[in-house]
Amino acid sequence: MSQSKDAKSERTAYLEKVNASVREQFIARNNILSFDRFFELFLQNPVRFSRSAYQYLADMIDHFGRRPTKDVAGVAGFAVFDQEFVAGNGRVWGQAEVEREIYRILKGFARGGRADKLILMHGPNGSAKSSLVRCLHQGLEEYSKRDEGALYRFSWVFPEEKFTREKIGFSKDDTVSLKDVDSYAYLPEERIAARLSCPLNDSPIFLIPREKREELFAELRQSRPDFAAHQLSKAIEDGDLSQKNRMIYDALLTAYNGDYAAVLRHVQVERYYILHRYRVGAVTIEPQLSVDASVHQITADRSLSSLPAILQNLSIFEPFGHLVQANHGIVEYSDLLKRPLEAYKYLLSTCETGTINIENTKLYLDLVMIGSSNDKYVEGFKQTPDFTSFKGRLELVRVPYLRNYLAEKNIYDAQINLDVSDRKVAPHLTECVALWAVLTRLRRPDPENYPEEIQPVAGRMNPLEKALFYAAGDTPEWATITQAKELRASRQAMLSEFNAGPAYEGAFGASPREGKLILQATLQREGGTCITPRRAFAEIRRLIGDPSVFEWLQIEPDGDYFNQKRLVEYVEDFYIRRVDNELKVAMEMIEETQYAGLLERYVALASAWIHKKRITDPMSGQEREVNLNELTEIEKIIAPDEDPKLFRQDVVSRVGAWALDNRGERTPYAKVFQNQIKRLEVHYFSRQQSRIRKLNENMLRFLSDRKKEVAEEDAAEVQGCLERMEKRFGYPPECTREVVAMLMQTKYKEREN
Repeated sequence: MSQSKDAKSERTAYLEKVNASVREQFIARNNILSFDRFFELFLQNPVRFSRSAYQYLADMIDHFGRRPTKDVAGVAGFAVFDQEFVAGNGRVWGQAEVEREIYRILKGFARGGRADKLILMHGPNGSAKSSLVRCLHQGLEEYSKRDEGALYRFSWVFPEEKFTREKIGFSKDDTVSLKDVDSYAYLPEERIAARLSCPLNDSPIFLIPREKREELFAELRQSRPDFAAHQLSKAIEDGDLSQKNRMIYDALLTAYNGDYAAVLRHVQVERYYILHRYRVGAVTIEPQLSVDASVHQITADRSLSSLPAILQNLSIFEPFGHLVQANHGIVEYSDLLKRPLEAYKYLLSTCETGTINIENTKLYLDLVMIGSSNDKYVEGFKQTPDFTSFKGRLELVRVPYLRNYLAEKNIYDAQINLDVSDRKVAPHLTECVALWAVLTRLRRPDPENYPEEIQPVAGRMNPLEKALFYAAGDTPEWATITQAKELRASRQAMLSEFNAGPAYEGAFGASPREGKLILQATLQREGGTCITPRRAFAEIRRLIGDPSVFEWLQIEPDGDYFNQKRLVEYVEDFYIRRVDNELKVAMEMIEETQYAGLLERYVALASAWIHKKRITDPMSGQEREVNLNELTEIEKIIAPDEDPKLFRQDVVSRVGAWALDNRGERTPYAKVFQNQIKRLEVHYFSRQQSRIRKLNENMLRFLSDRKKEVAEEDAAEVQGCLERMEKRFGYPPECTREVVAMLMQTKYKEREN
């Protein structure tokens, strides 16, 4: 019994705590206000409460700020698309250019004072069009909860008959008087006979007569620099009450013989919040045939019989529908062009004028219209006679598939659960699938589109080299230092090479949806103790085995580009090399920093040779001339096909240029000279093949039932390698065994032959 009482006491205490918190938050957020209190807030921050929908949306994006880093095209996207305020759920990766374009359009609406165009995002299926809009919805919801994004609308409040003596159509019962009450906004519910809300979310500022509002704005421009810099939209400057609110306002003003203050007593200002789930200020319209707005008569509703008689005699119509619910916010037309043309022709006039005629009323709207469509529908729409009319009312924003496999990997990491209880998952699974997906989207560079000095490089790049170049600026290993420099300078040109026309790079290929299917199938297929990327390669081969399933599988190969079998082989080679490098590091055969140190020494020698300076001998400490053999010995490894004199000058110039751009920082030789570092690695390990093979064989024995065959000294070396593979690279022993077996079957088997 006592336990039951204790449990009840705990529940009561908890609910009381919740009650106190909710009430405190309700009051702190100014959820219910009189008009006078709202006007006080308005005068404190007139810019905040005089924004149209497109200004509010742009301010929301500004509120969350820009990302501190730029993408591969040098564009810094906006943090709202990172969705950190909802723990990153629904984050969009790699679409900074699209984010910037949306923001540019919103800012551009200011020139005309109205959002007079529909933003139409188009691209292949699964390219994040809906995800981008979802981020805007989530951002608006979060922003509207914060003080900077506070939104207010109003309702008309009418007290119970027994509490008023005003002659506005109520009974003549004079029991209680509220004549001296400044506002009915704070009346308890039992004293309220009726409340008429505004489905269009009219701003309370529209309750100030237009001519007086113009005077107010003029005074604010004189006294408030922030308001003087603020460009009022036409929706605010020329806006007015909706038809329903105008009729109620005029009827009350007549009933009170022009007493404006008496009319405002009936105004209850309410803070509201954008909620996509409940279609408040953020609405998604799916392809359909119905009209997007309509009206119904509310004075014919018996539930409102307690309204003053003066209002009951009016024919008051209340609008409803998608556009009404989205007003002062954002409306999304999902797959817009899937609808019959007649279903959205009204957008021509609605975008241009901000109005829509429905039955016996005209709605004045203030919202941002954004739509999505597949590229095929857009291209088909362009061929219709009506496109000429629509062209001026559309802002086309292309949303391609990603071409940066590292950004693609982030999508899979966030959405695919790699926690498989009965098996281990090896590193690089999502990375390899992401790389494959990106390779299916890339087009072969046309050398004619590039400067003469890098035409041979552009023409020779294979799909993998192009993907690595896009992702991190890595140039092909075979490129000379001069070619690598020129190629990096042309990175933006390569990214934009195929931008013109519908066959742009990123319009075709495997979508993230296919990538997720591959990962899910890989994780679900039974067998083995470790899930490695090799299993994903098998799933990819199953998928590409039937070209009739996906159109991108039917694209004619252009060399190795769009050659689906070769693309899988490229990813396999990438994976084998990655694992091989990790294993070598885990073997501690040489410290990674030694390569950079050797190259740093070479740069110092080359600089001294160019400037004819003496150097300090590291062994004797004595000054001496540069020994040319010291340079040529390294150059045979890192620049075998280059002119030594030009190579030395390029190397020294590159270090100097980096130092100028990064003053005070130590030169990261491993990053600045990636290709040369790789050549040093290849040269060194080419002499260590027998040792590597022996350690791999011992590792396989150690991880099998032949463990006793491994000598004690070798076992200690194997154990250390296994520990470093797990600690540094995330390989459980089961996965290390599989990748070592793979290397022995591929890379080192070939070496033996």
